[in-house]
This record gives sequence, C-alpha cells and structure tokens, in this order.
Amino acid sequence: MGSETLKTLKVVCGLLFIAMIGCLVVAGWFDRKKHTLSGVPTGHFAVNENGRVFYVQRGGPPVDQRPHFPMTAEKYQLWEQNDQLGSTLGACGVLCFFLAVGVVIWVKLASPGSQNSEPRPNAEQSAQ
Repeated sequence: MGSETLKTLKVVCGLLFIAMIGCLVVAGWFDRKKHTLSGVPTGHFAVNENGRVFYVQRGGPPVDQRPHFPMTAEKYQLWEQNDQLGSTLGACGVLCFFLAVGVVIWVKLASPGSQNSEPRPNAEQSAQ
C-alpha cells in the first residue's frame, strides 16, 4: 500500500475518532436536555402506558409498583424527542468507533514491515 494511501487512512481514522467524540458529547447533551425540558428529575425516566404518561424512579421493583409522577403529553413528547436524538447520536458515535478501529487494523495489516505484507512462497516453491 502506498504512503499516500496510508496517510489518507490515518486522516480518515483521526476524523472518525473526532466524529465519535463529537457524537457522544452531543448525545450526552441531548440526555441532559431531555431531563431539563421534560421536568423529569435525574435518576427517573418517563413512561407512556396506554396513553397515560408519567415518570418513575430508576431501579427497584417493577414499574407498576413504584410511585408514579404525572406529566403532560407535551412534556413526554419533549422527553421522547430528545431521547431518540440522543440514542441516535450515541449509536453513530459507537459506529464511528468501530469504523475507526477497523481502519486502524487495516493500516496495521497493510503498513510496511507488518508480518502480513511479506510475500508468501507459493506451494510449488515450498514443496521443492
């Protein structure tokens, strides 16, 4: 693999890591925003149960056995929108991470001096 190609792959890898960090930071921002805009305290989550919206504390017994705190449909919609955006951006961040790791592995395998870049003797030469 040429040195220009290796440089390009290294730049792509760096950009993917930057994109990963950016996606995860913005996902965290949306996570905080969903709590702020919906009025759901940290350590709680919103539930839509057959059109009835409320929030409950995380952890503990099943949701139906925990205290339910009512919320408006508008507040639940804000929760849901920000939760979806945060989840989508978090998934994009994870995807960027795996793509960057794949590029790093590709660069390591293709770079000069790696074990896999040496030509292998073909079967006829090794039999002689």
